[in-house]
Amino acid sequence: MAVEKILNYVGIVGVIAFLFIYGFELAPHHDGPPVSIKWIKENLGTEGFWYVNL
Repeated sequence: MAVEKILNYVGIVGVIAFLFIYGFELAPHHDGPPVSIKWIKENLGTEGFWYVNL
């Protein structure tokens, strides 16, 4: 029972993180890479970008 609750919370956090990272893409279209992708690469580097998208 406790494991199910933990997995539920992990899933909820995952959905919130996904929406936070890619939610900006729901805004009107813009040129170039998505804003969230540019921010991740600038602040975490390409390697950090890979880890975020696992």
